Amino acid sequence: DRWALGPASTVALDGLLAFSGAGAILRIADVTDASSPTILSEHEFPSAVFDVVVDGDVAYVATAYSGLFILDVGDPSAPFALSSLPNANVIVDLAKSGSIVFIVDGVGVRLIDVTDPGNPSELSRFDTPNSAQHVTAQDNLAYVSDLFGGLRIYDVSNPTSPFLTGELLFFPLGLPEATVVRDGIAYVGDWQGLFIVDVSDPSNPTQLSFLTAGISFDLALEGNLLYSADGYGVAIFDVSDPAHPTQVGGVSGIHFGDIYYNVKIEGDRLYLADSIEGLRIFDLSTPSLPAEIGLIDARGFSYGVEVQDNHAFIANGNRGLRIVDLGAVGGPAEIGSVDTPWVAFAVDMDETHAFVADGLSGLRVIDITNPGAPFETGHLTNADWMYDVAVEGNIAVVANGNIGTGIIDVSDPAAPILRAQFDSNLPCGASSEPAFVKGVDIQGTLVFAAEEDCGLRILDISDPDNPVTVGTLDTPGQAIKVVVEGDIAYLADNPGLKIIDVSNPSNPFLRSAVGGICIDVDVAEGYAYMSGDAQGVKIVDVHDPNSPVVVGSYDTGYFARGIDAVGSVAYVADGMDGVYLIRNDLAPADVLGEGTGGHEVASNQMLLGNSPNPFTESTQIRFVLREASDVRLAVVDVAGRRVALRQFASMPPGTHEITLEGLGLPSGAYRYVLQAGSRVESGRMLRVR
Repeated sequence: DRWALGPASTVALDGLLAFSGAGAILRIADVTDASSPTILSEHEFPSAVFDVVVDGDVAYVATAYSGLFILDVGDPSAPFALSSLPNANVIVDLAKSGSIVFIVDGVGVRLIDVTDPGNPSELSRFDTPNSAQHVTAQDNLAYVSDLFGGLRIYDVSNPTSPFLTGELLFFPLGLPEATVVRDGIAYVGDWQGLFIVDVSDPSNPTQLSFLTAGISFDLALEGNLLYSADGYGVAIFDVSDPAHPTQVGGVSGIHFGDIYYNVKIEGDRLYLADSIEGLRIFDLSTPSLPAEIGLIDARGFSYGVEVQDNHAFIANGNRGLRIVDLGAVGGPAEIGSVDTPWVAFAVDMDETHAFVADGLSGLRVIDITNPGAPFETGHLTNADWMYDVAVEGNIAVVANGNIGTGIIDVSDPAAPILRAQFDSNLPCGASSEPAFVKGVDIQGTLVFAAEEDCGLRILDISDPDNPVTVGTLDTPGQAIKVVVEGDIAYLADNPGLKIIDVSNPSNPFLRSAVGGICIDVDVAEGYAYMSGDAQGVKIVDVHDPNSPVVVGSYDTGYFARGIDAVGSVAYVADGMDGVYLIRNDLAPADVLGEGTGGHEVASNQMLLGNSPNPFTESTQIRFVLREASDVRLAVVDVAGRRVALRQFASMPPGTHEITLEGLGLPSGAYRYVLQAGSRVESGRMLRVR
């Protein structure tokens, strides 16, 4: 299961319908009344939505790691999948010209024939020298913005054999992000500012002018005005004379760190995908002075998560603390929130309060007695960023970056008091810089600090006013997070997990290690869960700390960050992609039937996948048995409900195939779960009409 909301990333318009990305959700909204937009539907994807193009009744949706999805949106209240096309790299931009969709994926550009949207096929692809970011296609030409490679113009009159016809480098850096073309003039948004280029002869593009401005992530041209979405808002330029552009207005950001991914003009309105606020709508009655008239809210970047009483408390970056009811009918649903002043990186709770490490705004204390109506009761700010927090009793400890570890008395939630700030002030490991604290945990009177270049530090806070180092262990990686279970400390020491014996705090020693990216870790029921950024989650059996065994992994849709393990479920904050609920010991009654056990872990040891995928009427699931086993195969919808079950007695060793057909399933994404003996594995499939 999953809570899939995240930052606004893109917007496309079809009359008074707005199609916007919010994390892994595509929202379709009626914006007839901009002051009160109506969300008609939400469609969830396997990973974050990065771009969308709408043409008639069809929407083309680019996802970060799951490829291109094509939806029928003829009924905007009930969109359904027509087809999908995998892509090896992250899709960063889409464009459509005629029956061809152009996919930009950093490495280059793919040309896809979508004459039949239900059966897309690749015509060709071309790579750019550096990192392709954006494409504009018109008049048999594709204008590609290539980081460090400038503006590159390709002839696509024969889409099966495109070729470079012209290029222009920008100096001194040349980092173009977006291009819009009209009447032989290309307007190129770059990290350095705005370049205006004469492309009337595509084989010989010539720079006409340059204007210093912020980083331009997207451009929209309307009349003589060019709207540039940058890291600070929207800058508006008069380009009636392309050789002498001038800035004539703009829109400022709201939050620290706003990044504007997308800007579109439709009629007398400007639509801005604000990565923190959501889809913002502006009136352009005075074109150089947009007036905000509407908003479709989005969420932030999920950095951390903690679970208590079947509620997930999410450190949601610039959008503060979000509280999600995990038991809501229809799946996880947000029920409460508090917008914090800065960037919420981590959260911990006691029975009545949540404590949020909120970057430069310090520690925020929030009353969660009623999770549906949380409110801030107090805060404490010190001299540096707060990255992590752990609470036990009346003490909260915080990871304070360059100034070390903070010890805070929270006995009065309305007035937290800094009791001590411990900073070793000593360079350590291979670094000449002082220790930088990123993660903390607390157990009784001992505090465990993850110090980036140093490793693990153990503090005795029997006297909270005078913390004392009792033990250290230098580790080879970058110590980021730490969690302690009994006599063992699990240190996210990227790259890798370090399992450390702390039974004698004055002499911690390494028991074992597990390789791979590890930026957070939690432990429950004898399993450690390593969050591995783009590598998803790795599941490690640590019943024997001397001999950890990787038993599986789960590939989340974006970047796995903070993690909390409760019983047999790992809750993973996945950046732009929201929060995942990953079951290790599969809940028997939910999927495979009463009394069934096992571990749901994605691996290549049993399942060989399903084909075709996507499928219309039937699909074949292939798998390998190492020994004779009873086999159960369940199909689960996105809400976690079992919709089909097949059982087979004593299948022999070897390769097998099970055909799923006649299920009567509506279009959408499904998970299939295969159990053979005590082993359980799962995969994903897509039903299309």
